[in-house]
Amino acid sequence: MKNLIKKTFHTFLIAILMFYILFHADKAKEFAYVGLETWFTQLIPSLLPFMILSSLLIQLDLVSCFCKPFRFFLRPLFQMNDTCLYILITGFLCGFPIGAKNIAQLYKEGKLTKFEGEYLLSFCNNIGPVYFMSFVWNNVYPQILFPYGIAIMFCPPFLYGLFLRYTIYRKKISISPISSLNYRILSLEPIKQIHPQKAFKELSFPDALDISITSSLLQISILGGYMILFNLLVLLPFTLFHTNPFQSFLHSLIEISGGLVSLKESNFSNMEKFLLAHLALCFNGLCCMFQTFHLIKDTDLSGQKYMLHKLILCSITLFLILFTFLL
Repeated sequence: MKNLIKKTFHTFLIAILMFYILFHADKAKEFAYVGLETWFTQLIPSLLPFMILSSLLIQLDLVSCFCKPFRFFLRPLFQMNDTCLYILITGFLCGFPIGAKNIAQLYKEGKLTKFEGEYLLSFCNNIGPVYFMSFVWNNVYPQILFPYGIAIMFCPPFLYGLFLRYTIYRKKISISPISSLNYRILSLEPIKQIHPQKAFKELSFPDALDISITSSLLQISILGGYMILFNLLVLLPFTLFHTNPFQSFLHSLIEISGGLVSLKESNFSNMEKFLLAHLALCFNGLCCMFQTFHLIKDTDLSGQKYMLHKLILCSITLFLILFTFLL
């Protein structure tokens, strides 16, 4: 019975969207084009090189070498091994979806424990500085607010990660270089996702490059499909609600890139644009949420915990912005 209700509900939603596309063909084409253009002109140039290079570092087992310059200030703070530090660094520098992609890849190869994967997923899969500069810098709100925007974008998740490290995950993550396979055996964690032959097999540079490019192209193509589909979902609020501000707000919750463009063209004040833009950037939108679920779907990492941490970070961001503006 439960399965029948679920199938009926999904069929109804898909049918509604299909009819909306048929009866609003011009608007549907416009929204689909927004998703396609953003993916082609922004996502591919800014993210694909990082996806290839970060995967190449993992394939060639160069993670420890890459982390050496960052150890002296990050390791005392977070008390983590090089694999975790690598995800922390690339997650903040490269941004979504590199964080989730690296976590899933290293976890499936047995180089991360489940505790480490879920901990890092809670704060290392955010919008990156390249995306932030492309979409927000002197675009959504005035340039004078940019320094505060940078601070409110990256400081809360960094401090939230520190808080979790010394509270919930205080005794669950080891700084020692013990292998994840041995760690899971000792902690009686399931090892069905571990593939030791992948973790220890040495690859030549051409082979590693071929694997990195192939996997990265596949992943970014899938992300493009998500962006096009979720931009089409914006048809619903745009036909149901006729006030531009409300449409822009819902657009940013569904698909962040198109939503930021809508916010820019809305009638909100600069402060309102700042607040709504950063709530959207922190939440990442439903599109990014489903993309993350796709990246971790072959693991047993918890998507529910990831969503919970995102909502907590959104609440913290909202509080900080309102507190600052009220002062």
